[in-house]
Amino acid sequence: MTAAREPYTPEVVVLVGIQGSGKTTFAQAHYGATHVRISRDLVKTPNRERVLQFACRRARRSSPPPGPRDFA
Repeated sequence: MTAAREPYTPEVVVLVGIQGSGKTTFAQAHYGATHVRISRDLVKTPNRERVLQFACRRARRSSPPPGPRDFA
């Protein structure tokens, strides 16, 4: 008998601010262990950003991170 899976609720955190205001530092400190950081500065194009978002949704990566139950 397997345990019932909790419903998956995707979560998005959007940080907005001027350059050098500490958005990345804040995100790493508060969400680094549980979320994927998607930055257009890193992926360079809107299409790559969409591909990464799609991959995260397919992998169900948001909060909380996948655990052993997700692979059973």
